[in-house]
Amino acid sequence: MWRTIPAADRTVVSSEGGTNPVWSHDGRELFYIAGDSLMVAACEGDGTIRGRTKLFDSTAYYFWWHSYDPTPDGKRLLMIRREPGLGRRQLNVILNWTAELQRILPLAGK
Repeated sequence: MWRTIPAADRTVVSSEGGTNPVWSHDGRELFYIAGDSLMVAACEGDGTIRGRTKLFDSTAYYFWWHSYDPTPDGKRLLMIRREPGLGRRQLNVILNWTAELQRILPLAGK
């Protein structure tokens, strides 16, 4: 269930925008994608942002909803690296594939 957070309780993390936010395990850092950069915002317990830092260029990695995660010790980030020279890949989802299989191999369902 979603709830609206009152404006007084909100903290601006980035005035340039950002996507794919992920908290560190200790809650002291918020990682996010801004443009082609993986950023980290240092956070105080009261919600104050102490600073923002660009960690690295993110174009060599895949980022989508929660596709990366900091390790519990905060020393590494786990993520999926793109293969050099390859563009986007296509994913085909086949619905009702059992009916198609029975059409191709009529004995498969018997």
